[in-house]
Amino acid sequence: ALPFSAGVTLYVAASDLIPEVNRKEAKNPMVSIVVFAGVALFYLLHRLIPR
Repeated sequence: ALPFSAGVTLYVAASDLIPEVNRKEAKNPMVSIVVFAGVALFYLLHRLIPR
């Protein structure tokens, strides 16, 4: 249940902060891909860089 809640929270945050995701006339999947690629990049950097 926790991963699902985290995913919903990320989706709501991304759709509120990035209006292009919700725009009806320009449903470009590239915007969503770039947003989630950025999240993945932050995660990878967090895992790869030692503290």
